[in-house]
Order: sequence, then C-alpha cells, then structure tokens
Amino acid sequence: MNHVKPEQPSTLINDDKAPSVSTLDPSGSSSNDKRRKVSPQQYEIHKKNFIKILHKITGYKNTFEVFNDFLSMTTISLRNILIKDEKREKEYFKLIKHYTKEQLLMMSELLKETTMGLGANFGDFLGEIFMELGFGEGRKGQFFTPYAVSKMMANVTLDKKVVKQHIERDGFITVHDCAVGAGCLIIASAEYLLELGYNPQQCMYACVMDVDSTVSKMCYIQLTVLGIPAEVTIGNSLTLEVFDTLYTPFLYYVPWFYKTLLKGKNKVQKNKKSKKTMEDKKVLLGGVILNPEGVKTLQRLTEFFKKKKAEKVEVKQASLVF
Repeated sequence: MNHVKPEQPSTLINDDKAPSVSTLDPSGSSSNDKRRKVSPQQYEIHKKNFIKILHKITGYKNTFEVFNDFLSMTTISLRNILIKDEKREKEYFKLIKHYTKEQLLMMSELLKETTMGLGANFGDFLGEIFMELGFGEGRKGQFFTPYAVSKMMANVTLDKKVVKQHIERDGFITVHDCAVGAGCLIIASAEYLLELGYNPQQCMYACVMDVDSTVSKMCYIQLTVLGIPAEVTIGNSLTLEVFDTLYTPFLYYVPWFYKTLLKGKNKVQKNKKSKKTMEDKKVLLGGVILNPEGVKTLQRLTEFFKKKKAEKVEVKQASLVF
C-alpha cells in the first residue's frame, strides 16, 4: 500500500466539497436565517452513499477499524479549526499512513455525506449507520435509542414555558445527557427548539458525556456539523472520571458563553480553598465541571480571541445553517 503524506495537515475538511458552509461572526449570528428544507428521502440516500463509500475504503481492512479511523481523523480536523494541537496532529499523521491518497479522498466524501445527510433531515445519522453495520451488537451490546423515541422524549422534557423563561433570562438553555451515545437526544432537542421558533445554534448549550470514545466522537462530529454549542466529555458519568473533553467550534461564537465562563471563574475564586475542588482537581466553569486539560484549552482560546479582538473574525467550518 502506498503511504501518502498530504501537503497540509487535518485535510478532511474540504471547503470545495462542503455542501453547506456557514460563515459566522464572533456574535454567533448566522449569515443565512432561512430554515432549511427537510427531505427524509435524501437523508436515506446519503446514508446509503456513506455505507457504500465506507465499504470501498475497507478492502481487506476491518470495517469498524476504518469507520473508527474516519471518526478520529474528522474529530482531529474539527478540533483544530481554532486551536492547533501538535499532539493531535501527530496522531492524525499516524492514522493517514495506513491509507492511500484515493482512500483519504474517500474519507472526505464520508464527511460530505454526513453533512449533506444532516442537512437533508434531522436524525442520528452516524448512530443509525453504526447500528445498521452491526457495530453495537458485536462490541459492547450497544443499542441506540431510535430517533423517533428521542424526539418524543425531547418534546415531553422541554416544557415550552420553561424554555422561554430560561432563554429570556440567560439567553440559552442547557441540555444534559450522561450517556449521550451519538447525540440522538441532543439532535432531537435541537429540532424541537427549532419548531418552537428558537435557533439551537444560538440558544442551546449541550453538556454531554459517554464512556465510549468511539460514540463520543460520533456525537462531537454530528453536533459540530449541526452547529450546536456543546461540550462532549469522554468519561464515566458514575465515577466522574474524565478522559478527554471535546468542545464544538460553535461554543465560542455564542454571545453568552464568555459571560457564563466569567461567572464560573468567580465561583472558583470564592471556593478555591474548597476541599472537594482540590481533591477532584477539576474546575467549575459556568456550571460545568472541566478537567485540567479542558481549562488549558479555554485559556488558550481566551488568548486567541484577545489577539483578534480588534479584528473582524470570520471562521469557515462545515456546519449547517438553520
């Protein structure tokens, strides 16, 4: 097999092929407020295309291995949109050595099909593919909640009056899921908010966790493509052990984020002598427990935006416009 080293790192995001690229300014406002057209038929077509392309890449390889490599490479590419991390870049180059140039191009096609699928209709796109290919049963006995059930749960849980009250008071609502899987319930919540007349890209904050790194990456990719401000933690929700924290790029473009972050810092300063805080070695930011690595990331992002404060910052990313 030919080993290929691309000219630029993290190249799975191909602007020329991205079907729905939105440009956001620092305030988080979208360049296009028109609601997208829903097409369940196109959604299914893109799922079939994804599986077909995946099998082309697979060849003699294990299908799950290729799928997991796609998730890892895409996650690294999306995470490095704002903050480039050398450790992640090395991991990216290590992964691509096992694929030819043609196969890597097909990897970018997988991201394109994911974006177009979620653009056609709300759904657990990667989660459904995961189950259709039998990855859940063969690994850990995982069975993802069907999207229709998640939509019903979102409709029942998100009371209209409570949602309105929180958004008017804070500018956003927080949605938690301690066993998020591929993000099905969060996606359903975003769809329901849109039906209520609210833009989930601007007024919903998803704080989620899952112990499985594979499904956590699926969740991160889908929420990033949908433009949902989110913190995806890979960790144990029972023991509160944290392995990694993934922040979607949109989290840093909503106006309420830094206000919430500042409140969290004030709480930390008031409770810095707290025995619990010192024992857990974690920091409370905006009502969310972050691990030390997450705190470092936020500090680096704060420095980044300080430098860009006097400039008009526009960042392109493969995200849908609601």
